[in-house]
Amino acid sequence: DQMSNGRVELGLGAGWFAHEHDAYGIPFPDLGERFDRLEEQLDVITGLWATEVGETFDHQGPNYPVSNSPALVSPQQDPMPIIVGGRGTRRTPALAARHATEFNTPFVSRDEFRHLSGIVRTSCEAVGRNADELTYSAALVVCVGQDDAELAERAAAIGREPDELRE
Repeated sequence: DQMSNGRVELGLGAGWFAHEHDAYGIPFPDLGERFDRLEEQLDVITGLWATEVGETFDHQGPNYPVSNSPALVSPQQDPMPIIVGGRGTRRTPALAARHATEFNTPFVSRDEFRHLSGIVRTSCEAVGRNADELTYSAALVVCVGQDDAELAERAAAIGREPDELRE
């Protein structure tokens, strides 16, 4: 964030694509453990960033214990943008309410986006946070072409059907 003059956003999730983990030798434990790790990662990251200059940070978590860290270097932005995303209806909204500046839904319908965003809003209220402080966004697949043939070619390249993409 310092090097980019405040243009970094941090996006974290519990992981979902096992093949990608296998391809890079990254463990892919069960979903519960992945969420436990994500929650602890967010606690550590935000704890480090909140540590004042000259102070130290400690965290006694099971996966990422941190002891006497000077917490260098703090981000330029305050707050540092943190994007938490997913389709979960329990832990994801709670993590977004506690840590995120943005909640992102991956590849969902408009109705599911509204539903998930509503759960995040309720989670914000439960922790005493104004739900309007968050940005709500959606990741979508976009595929365009100058004509139907080019659209079909580009859709095929990403393993999708033009009618599905239009929908």
